[in-house]
Amino acid sequence: DLFWLQGGLRISAMEQISFLRALHDGKLPFSKKTMATVRRLMIRKRAKGYTIHAKTGWAVRPKIQTGWYVGWVARPEGPCYFATNIETRRKAPSFAGARIRITMAALRQLKIISKQKP
Repeated sequence: DLFWLQGGLRISAMEQISFLRALHDGKLPFSKKTMATVRRLMIRKRAKGYTIHAKTGWAVRPKIQTGWYVGWVARPEGPCYFATNIETRRKAPSFAGARIRITMAALRQLKIISKQKP
């Protein structure tokens, strides 16, 4: 049951963005209802002026752990997509949350989301 977590990466950050864009725009080969449900399930934060839709991911390999945080920020001026990929060779308890913290800090620094803590 771990087949999809082990082995080499099979999707690039840009491919992640393409997939997210298609999901956001309702252009995947699934029903409109299914895509709307997935978009709703991906909501991680609602704030004044934006909503963050995101999903974590993790690739378990013998020597390198790879963590993903992908999604988009829905805002009045249009969506801003992101795909954060980090790796570590150490087993650190903080690694799981690091992908989210790094992404949120970058989105704040780029003024895509407000400076308030997530």
